[in-house]
Amino acid sequence: MQADRSNSSRQQGPVRNQSKNPQRKKQDQVHKAISASSTGLMSYAQVICYNCGDPCHHKDKCEKPKSCIICKMVTHVVDDCPVRKKAHTSARYVGSAAQGLGFYHLDVPDVNAQHHGALKNVGIVLIESGEVTKQELAEEFADIYKTNWPWPINALDDWTFLVKFPPEIDVAHVAGYPCFGLKKDNVIVNVEVWKGNVAAEDDLQDVWLKIRKMNPKWCEWTMLDQITSTLGVLLDVDWQHNFKSFYETVRVKISCKDPTKIPTERLFGIKGKIYRLLIEIEPALPYAETVIVTNPSLDQCWEYRLSGTYRSTHDKG
Repeated sequence: MQADRSNSSRQQGPVRNQSKNPQRKKQDQVHKAISASSTGLMSYAQVICYNCGDPCHHKDKCEKPKSCIICKMVTHVVDDCPVRKKAHTSARYVGSAAQGLGFYHLDVPDVNAQHHGALKNVGIVLIESGEVTKQELAEEFADIYKTNWPWPINALDDWTFLVKFPPEIDVAHVAGYPCFGLKKDNVIVNVEVWKGNVAAEDDLQDVWLKIRKMNPKWCEWTMLDQITSTLGVLLDVDWQHNFKSFYETVRVKISCKDPTKIPTERLFGIKGKIYRLLIEIEPALPYAETVIVTNPSLDQCWEYRLSGTYRSTHDKG
């Protein structure tokens, strides 16, 4: 009897396991399908042209002119770019004259728009409600537009994504639609055309200054650039004012972090001596900054600045 029960239990054991196998197989198939889909999407996204930056083709098959990614010239490849052999440029720290003024200043190169091919047809996707990840958003768009496209996505934050749309789908056309929902529950998105900007931490403030106690021989752009670098970034010099005052006050325009933190004086070492320069901040001007005054007898127009200086419009550079 015991042998029969043992044999019976052995026979029933596999039966129980077999009853669970179809469900397990189904789950395994689903997981494999999801994994294969994700893997396929990611592997496809890795096919990026090293020439134009667009996905879906290799550099050898790129139809655009071959050019160096660094300097945009067509005379050499990126590995032979002479820019790589130049001395490294560094961010310039400005605003060291007082606490709350300092920041690192970067000069942005002036690059022709035609070299930003990889950044064309890009939209900003704003998550109006719900939550979605980069991977989920790529899968949702792939399902909506039915295109063989890797959907490159840059997550600016949890609610804002930069998305490169395929060439056959004009992002401006998509942006013309109102908000639309995704398959994921409670997720509503809005698409806007990306205009090349991202959210900044804050705005720099432009302000005019008058500097006193300067040697007239120092009223050169390079010297003024060095002096104002302790406050911000030099934008302009009012040469007419400087000539008129005979350099008693040197008027300059700077871009700074916080004008209220600009000190009234600072010491500078010049040719082995210490000089104290006085700094005066001009009050903010109203919206109508200038008034045009015409003198018929002189047949000449003058700008009267509310700060109290005149400048001939004929002399404007």
